[in-house]
Amino acid sequence: MVTRALVLAVTIAVQVLAVPIYISPSLQHSLKLKDSVDVFITLKDRPSSVFSRVNNLSFATREQRLNMLVTSLKQHASLSQEPVLDFLTTKSSVTVKSFWISNQVWVKNVDAKLLEVLAVREDIIEVTEVGSVPLEQSINSKAAQQICSNEWGIERIGAPEVWGKGNTGKGVLVANIDTGVRYTHQDLKENFVGEYGWFDPYFSTPTPDDRNGHGTHTMGIICGKNGIGVAPDASWTACRGCDNFSCTYATLLACGEFMICPTRANGTEPDCSKAPRLVSNSWFVILGEMKRWILPAL
Repeated sequence: MVTRALVLAVTIAVQVLAVPIYISPSLQHSLKLKDSVDVFITLKDRPSSVFSRVNNLSFATREQRLNMLVTSLKQHASLSQEPVLDFLTTKSSVTVKSFWISNQVWVKNVDAKLLEVLAVREDIIEVTEVGSVPLEQSINSKAAQQICSNEWGIERIGAPEVWGKGNTGKGVLVANIDTGVRYTHQDLKENFVGEYGWFDPYFSTPTPDDRNGHGTHTMGIICGKNGIGVAPDASWTACRGCDNFSCTYATLLACGEFMICPTRANGTEPDCSKAPRLVSNSWFVILGEMKRWILPAL
C-alpha cells in the first residue's frame, strides 16, 4: 500500500508541474510490483545545441571535428548533470552511470520514494524504465556447404564488378554494435584493426569474442574475406552492445560513445582518430523508444 501511495503521489506531482516530467507508464507499473527498478534520467538541457554548434564550425580534418564534438558533449553533460549526480551520490542504495553522448544518467535501484523526488526536479525532462532491444536469433543450418568462389548474395548485388574497379574497402574502417565478433574466424582474423578495435561493456573482455554468433555473421557480410563479405579489404572494429538475447539501452549507448571516440579495451586513453567510417546496427527498436533514447545518440 505504501508503494502504491508513493506512485500515486509521483503521478500527482508530475501533473502539477508547469512543464511536466515524463514518467514512463511501464516504470510506474513496475514500481507497483517491485520495490525498485533501474531507470534512465534524461536531462532537460538536450545535446542538440552542441551538435548544431559543432556542425556550424569548419575543421581541417575529421579528427579535429570529432575531438571538438566529444569534448563539447562531455563538457555539456558534466555541467548539466552535476546537480543531479551530486544528489544521487548521497543515496547509498543506487548505482549511477553517466552518458555524455545523449546527456542521460542510468540509475540502478530507484524506489518509489526516490522517483517522487526526481519527478519534481527542474533539470530533468523524463524518467523511463531501462529497457532492452530484442535480438533476432541466429539459425543454425545443417545444409551442406556450397562450394563456390563467392556467396550468392555477393553475386546478386554485383559486388565482384565493383571489386574489379578497385573498390574493395581498402583503407576504410567499418564497425558493428552487436553480440561481438569472433576475431579468430578464418574470414575475419586478417582485417581486425587491433588496438582501439574492441569494447565490451557487458563483460570487459580484452579481445573480441561472440557468445551468440549474430555479430560475427553481420561482420562477415560487411567485410569477410573469401567471398563472404561485400568489402573484403576493409578493416573492422566492434563493440558488444548485445548479449545472447537482447541489447540493453545502456550498453548500446556505451557502444555509441565508443564508436565516436574509441578507447582501449579497458575504456582508457580515448583517441577519436580511430573512429570508424561506417557502423552497422543489426537490431531493431520500436519508434517511440527510438525517439526517446537512441536518436540523440545518432
